[in-house]
Amino acid sequence: QENGAQMVKIGLEMTRISQCEGKK
Repeated sequence: QENGAQMVKIGLEMTRISQCEGKK
């Protein structure tokens, strides 16, 4: 469960970064 939650957290963070870069 910890690994899954960690991957989800990383995925959301990467998506957030991608969206920020996309706005630029």
